[in-house]
Amino acid sequence: MDLKDMQYFCTIVEEGQISKAAKKLNISQPPLSLRLKEMENELGCALILRAPGKWKVTTEGQVLYHNCQQILSHANGLAETIRGAVSRYRGQVRIGIGSHCLSYFQKVVPTLMERYPDISCRTVVADSPTIERYLQDRSIELAVLRLNLSSSNCTTFNLPQQRLVAVYSHLIKPPVEGDSVSFEALVQHPLLFSRRWADSDGFRPIMAAFQSKCLTPRIVLDTQMPGLLFELLYTTPAVAIMPNTEIPAYRPHNFPVRTIDHYVVFQPVVAYLSDSYLTPQAMAVLDLLKEQCVK
Repeated sequence: MDLKDMQYFCTIVEEGQISKAAKKLNISQPPLSLRLKEMENELGCALILRAPGKWKVTTEGQVLYHNCQQILSHANGLAETIRGAVSRYRGQVRIGIGSHCLSYFQKVVPTLMERYPDISCRTVVADSPTIERYLQDRSIELAVLRLNLSSSNCTTFNLPQQRLVAVYSHLIKPPVEGDSVSFEALVQHPLLFSRRWADSDGFRPIMAAFQSKCLTPRIVLDTQMPGLLFELLYTTPAVAIMPNTEIPAYRPHNFPVRTIDHYVVFQPVVAYLSDSYLTPQAMAVLDLLKEQCVK
């Protein structure tokens, strides 16, 4: 079995159908079906159970798939390493960032530019489940997201924890400095927050606390971008509930920030596939995330 066979098999598994895999590989279906049968004969076991209306990757097929992915990843990484042999840290790094974890990546960009001028980053920002899917698809090399990964094949490094805080617009009167905010106080004002939190393990306790007190918060805006919440505070008499790490540090403001009675903690991580080859430039960015975010 050579690298081309491994690519064929992985594509068949990922597409879930030989005809779709053949189309993606730009080859005809009969030779691909024949090559799959030859691989099974070579290994002496069924890799995929296929029958009308049925499709299942066998246990042996799953083992082969994961090992092929690892070998292909290292083979592709070797080519990147050879191309960058003149300058070890040269090339592009693909990074996925959870929409509530942008600040962690922003911290490393100035140092990245100074220390590794030949490294460029291509980033995609989305909710954490989408970022994890991109990581599993190997569309990205590194992911910065909140810990609740559905798969166990990732290596993770903890970044500083996040907690939810209430940020008051200067257009309304905040609680006394140093005091935490009660739920009764929060419902007195329009609230800005990300409704996606309502479906997460972290935010559900706050919503339950509102309900247990027979309180109905007035939610006037929900968004995936905490930065937008912050911007709206300049013109909107409201309270934004957002992660403390995502309050922009690059611009001065006079918005009072108060803790919330119910203490909620999120654990962001930087993650990568355990069986994936990380290029030198990806390792450099990973090290910067560790270095900058533990300060």
